[in-house]
Amino acid sequence: YRVWVFDASTGRHGKQDGLVLDANGLVLETVVELEARGEVEGNLYERGSNAPVPGATIKLRTDSLVKLTTYSSTDVDGYFEFLGIPEGDFRLSTREPEGRRKAFGSGAIVEEGVRVRVDLYLEASGRVVGSVLNPPGAPEGAFPNVNVLISQDHQTIGA
Repeated sequence: YRVWVFDASTGRHGKQDGLVLDANGLVLETVVELEARGEVEGNLYERGSNAPVPGATIKLRTDSLVKLTTYSSTDVDGYFEFLGIPEGDFRLSTREPEGRRKAFGSGAIVEEGVRVRVDLYLEASGRVVGSVLNPPGAPEGAFPNVNVLISQDHQTIGA
């Protein structure tokens, strides 16, 4: 058997697995521990310069007993925080406020009251350069009047 518990006053969950009744009339006694809660903080920076990135939305997803997705925003110093995050692994993700570069991070809440720091750094930016050549069997050289699209995550980001 599995026992799930929920404390409505704190919003905490708990679970106990592997309970076995091996005889009629048996009464099992078990203890269910509620999940710990902690905090997550960090800053979002430009890669290389460490300049803070204000105004970005940070997404946090947990793999705790009950899946949780929540959001925070960076302040003028690029700082963000999440309070009351349930015990377990979490993942952070963001995209620059007016662009395409992303940042990712992860961590874990392992005990009550822990404050985990995860700083995020936006992906490096750069340029894509190249040539479009004639197909095999055609005269060598650049293929004239061609359109080029660049995409990221199924979105066109350049033409």
